[in-house]
Amino acid sequence: MKNYTVLIVEDSEHFFQELSNHLNDLILCKITLATTLKDSLSLIYSQNFDLIFLDIMLGKDNGLDLIHATKKTPIIITSSHPNFAIETYEHENIKDFILKPISKGRLNKAISRCLSQPETLENNSHSFFFKVGRKMQKINFENLDYIIAYGIYTKVYFNDNYLLVNDNISYLEVNLPSNLFIRIHKSYIVNLDKITSIDANHVFINEKPIPVGLTYKNKLQGLIGSFPQDKK
Repeated sequence: MKNYTVLIVEDSEHFFQELSNHLNDLILCKITLATTLKDSLSLIYSQNFDLIFLDIMLGKDNGLDLIHATKKTPIIITSSHPNFAIETYEHENIKDFILKPISKGRLNKAISRCLSQPETLENNSHSFFFKVGRKMQKINFENLDYIIAYGIYTKVYFNDNYLLVNDNISYLEVNLPSNLFIRIHKSYIVNLDKITSIDANHVFINEKPIPVGLTYKNKLQGLIGSFPQDKK
């Protein structure tokens, strides 16, 4: 799993700590702090960042002046002033605007929007590191059965056990190899190799029925063939 580089441009120590704690719970990342516009510009010119969190009001400086220095890096605006929202969306690399204080759930949605590009997996990759608490847990694909959405988290089932993983189901959907794992419902991802049988509205893994959502059925049918007809 990628270790993201994140720049937080923020002059409030309290908010920086709060945002950092949320980020460390949601993604694997290295966080850098800039408390002034001058410091943030210096960092951007000397380093590459995957994501920037930008407070608009930085003392007498306007954080929006930073936007022109970085054309490609996705930016999430954090502010206590909702009146700035319309102005910020005029800039292409601003991906979201979040009012303070920030909830972990709202932050997770913003991060997913910015970091939703699938990571490159080597063809010989047979495992994935899931974020569990503050640790990374490796699971081999051959042991992974299915994944269930659990709010902003997921439950990853393997070998008759499960892990509560910090990532949401949409993040896992784009980061797990699509030739092995497919989303079949808004709340479920399954390992195709683990499916043992199907009926009109379910797939079965270890005799457990897992529902297939209507919007996902055609995609699954294209991979495994026609579904049995539902008896009326």
